[in-house]
Amino acid sequence: MNADRVRAGLALLEELGPEAVLEWLDPDVEILGPKPSPWDCHGRDQVIRFLDHFEPGGTRLKVTEATDIGDQVLLGLRRRHPDGWVQDSFSIVSFRDDRVVLLRGFPTRDQAVAELQRT
Repeated sequence: MNADRVRAGLALLEELGPEAVLEWLDPDVEILGPKPSPWDCHGRDQVIRFLDHFEPGGTRLKVTEATDIGDQVLLGLRRRHPDGWVQDSFSIVSFRDDRVVLLRGFPTRDQAVAELQRT
């Protein structure tokens, strides 16, 4: 069920830009990598600014996997950057009150699955 919501939200993001998913995000939403990094985002405003990179004409996203695992979603993405560079990554998407509260990214599916098994 949440996997379908994640797919729909990403489709809206790609079609209409970050403002289209504003209500989909918890005010305290975070985007975090497996280790602290300058790309980490804390709060909806920072996340929306980060998502500006995925507006039409920018980086293109393709969902390669969206699997419900309990109340979280294992999300696989393929990012195609404007310069042609392609990057695959996986995230664990967590919800609170039907809103995304955390997207924790991992470079491989195995790392994401291992994190899911720890929680």
